[in-house]
Amino acid sequence: MITIVCLIPLFGFFMGITAHLCAQEKTLKPSYAGEELAKVREWEKTWIGKKIDSTNVDQIKDLLPDGVYLLWKQKERFGKHWFQIVPYRTLTTPPGRTKYTLEGKCKVGPNDELIGWVAGIPFPEPKSGIEVAWNFNSWNRTDGVDKLADGYTVDGRLKYDRYLQNRPISMQFYGRCDVPPTPEIIPNPKRLFRCSYFEFFEPTEVKGQCGLTARYVDQSQAYDTWIYIPSIRRIRRVSTAQRTDTTGGGDFCYDDNYGWDGSILRQTYKLLATKDMLFSRHQDINLLEHKAGDLIWNGITRERIKVYVVEAICHDPGYIYAKSIWYVDPELWCILGVDNYDKYGKLWKVVDQFYEPRKTAKGYEESEFTSLMLVDVQRLHATLSKVPEYKAGVDLPLSIFTIGNLDRSGR
Repeated sequence: MITIVCLIPLFGFFMGITAHLCAQEKTLKPSYAGEELAKVREWEKTWIGKKIDSTNVDQIKDLLPDGVYLLWKQKERFGKHWFQIVPYRTLTTPPGRTKYTLEGKCKVGPNDELIGWVAGIPFPEPKSGIEVAWNFNSWNRTDGVDKLADGYTVDGRLKYDRYLQNRPISMQFYGRCDVPPTPEIIPNPKRLFRCSYFEFFEPTEVKGQCGLTARYVDQSQAYDTWIYIPSIRRIRRVSTAQRTDTTGGGDFCYDDNYGWDGSILRQTYKLLATKDMLFSRHQDINLLEHKAGDLIWNGITRERIKVYVVEAICHDPGYIYAKSIWYVDPELWCILGVDNYDKYGKLWKVVDQFYEPRKTAKGYEESEFTSLMLVDVQRLHATLSKVPEYKAGVDLPLSIFTIGNLDRSGR
């Protein structure tokens, strides 16, 4: 009897350890499940199919970022527009990304650096803003992607459009998940993390301009960016300070791409909330409508999703944004929207990005950026873009991502 009594607390002790270890296991969870999903489905019975405009947007104000609400509410400034609510649908995580996520053993170091990451999502259940930021940084654009994007830069005061067209190509060198070789292209002597090549076709003043950006595995190493300028037939290197210059004839600066295209270590991050909101994750770009002078797409479809709301503040006190509010997807880990504030604390640029699952060259489904709008609410100016041609998960020649190719493409 004495032996049995002694074993009971030991059994409880080991059961407690087992439960704790199980609680620490990594999992990939949908945004909603169980009772939460049932509540969302009940809410959807009232709202699915409804068109939202300035007359009824107040009814769902709490489900919209401040910037998006402003765009739809103030019809006298931004025009009368509408979007439609559609059902929530989960996003599929590709098999390789799932594998590397579940195998990963990552942590954040004392200086916010990411330690132990190979590929996949480092923190599938993040507890802090920096963990959310590193999750976004891991989003690898299907390992290789080649797009043709077009759209408009819009003057909302003069009701005037200018046509835009460009070709962005991106290759993941480190942190690859599904397109061989994984998790890294070997050899990789420069320790490249990701390279992006782009060329502009319209408007006229940037026609023939090409660019190349290189990011490195070393998180503290600054980006390298080179631009071929047709007017002088020369390649110029872009400094870190110039990343806040607008590019391609639109309202975007280099750092604005995908919501944030700068080093994670350049900013501090605060997790403000996890919040139910409406964003576009299954956008059919054929539904998007535009007429000259409109700052906002019509035909956007939004679904309810529980996002991570993160405040990002650059270490440089002279940076163009005093702060940015990110809205981060908990399944894809991309940035769905951003509210950027100027140095006086006023809302400046509203970024609303739309995603759509598409088949990759390897046969699996993955969501990628397919359209967007960036609205400068102070100047009443906007850039609207969509991606009608898209090749995802493709093998790309490494020669694309070289200075020599930049020179040849420009000429």
